[in-house]
Amino acid sequence: MNYAREDVFGLVFLFNQKKTQIQEHEMEKLTNQLFNIALKNQGTYYLPYRLHISAENMRLAYPQANQFFQLKKKYDDKLIFNNQFYLHYSLEKLSN
Repeated sequence: MNYAREDVFGLVFLFNQKKTQIQEHEMEKLTNQLFNIALKNQGTYYLPYRLHISAENMRLAYPQANQFFQLKKKYDDKLIFNNQFYLHYSLEKLSN
């Protein structure tokens, strides 16, 4: 799924944090704040390995996500190729 709809420049942040529950929660809050700012300013959000935004918000940034997941299900109905991204953001997750 592409995140750029036109020629753009990107800002990349590198955060160094401890993996405590408190700091993980703080990073999740910060990620969602940055996500909201980006979308409010007609920006997009590059999905990192961290699964901090909700499935609903992911679809705001990636309106083609439902189509992607439908095609994934069509061509990989036995879930041979699977990862945490798919489990977290798939259509099944949204409908639960």
